[in-house]
Amino acid sequence: MANGGIIGPTQTVTPAVADTITSVTSSGTHTVQPTTTKANILVVAGGGGGGGTTPGGSGSGGGGAGGLRNLSCISVSSPFPITIGGGGGGGSTTNGTTGSNSAFTISPTTYTASGDGGGSGAGSGGGLAGGSGGGGSNPPAGCGGAGNTPSQPCNQGNAGGSGTGAEPGYAGGGGGGAGAVGTAGTSPSNAGPGGAGVCLSGCYPGQPITAFAGGGGGSTYVPQPGPNGSGGSGGGGAGNTGGSGTAGGTNTGGGGGANSGPGSGGTGGPGIVIVKELGTPAQAPGIWNINEVYDQVKAGDWTNA
Repeated sequence: MANGGIIGPTQTVTPAVADTITSVTSSGTHTVQPTTTKANILVVAGGGGGGGTTPGGSGSGGGGAGGLRNLSCISVSSPFPITIGGGGGGGSTTNGTTGSNSAFTISPTTYTASGDGGGSGAGSGGGLAGGSGGGGSNPPAGCGGAGNTPSQPCNQGNAGGSGTGAEPGYAGGGGGGAGAVGTAGTSPSNAGPGGAGVCLSGCYPGQPITAFAGGGGGSTYVPQPGPNGSGGSGGGGAGNTGGSGTAGGTNTGGGGGANSGPGSGGTGGPGIVIVKELGTPAQAPGIWNINEVYDQVKAGDWTNA
């Protein structure tokens, strides 16, 4: 040929298919795009409620974050069912309750994130175990609840922090988060912050929430209040003295903040499932005429894949 090109059969470019990201915040089914075969899927359970005390009571533990699993390159078929776990209720004089599991099923496998532990109320001792453990209360000095990272991979969760010892150290521990343990309460009356969640902004770009599953903060003794525990990044609620604890963030799986005094511990945040359907690059197989190559490159459609 005069242009020095390669002689070959006529070829066509298969257009690129972009990634598709869907946030699922209520139970139902999800249908993937016709070309989707693989997906990254984040599943976060409901957060636990913060513990509470009666007026004049002592420190309470923050609720643990919901279990979090970030799964890569799952083979998908469509449609598949998704369950979104609700957050646990905050306690008024007792432990907060444990959040509910979130899950999705791509037959025959069900992938589950465990509901988190509730924070402990005064006199209840240890926080409840769960996806992340609830914080311990004081008195008596209670241990934080256990998370289940060892038995479940992919960042399920961490343990809650312990409560302190005798007066003036009446302070609850923070609930565990998906990324870190809850902090123990310390004397005098310094409640523990909730454990940090996991930041996933690089995995799920463009989502309004980039961190998930932070633990709830503990609360301090009413007559001698020290700092209450802050909530962990990723939706953890802050503890409060003389009022209700802050609720965990909506659809973050964050634990509720603890309460000391009138009111109750904050409720845990509901869970979420985010499905990132993995797209495909443009395909240009075979032997090409050099003029066609030039045209495709100029149009931005050429690929070396």
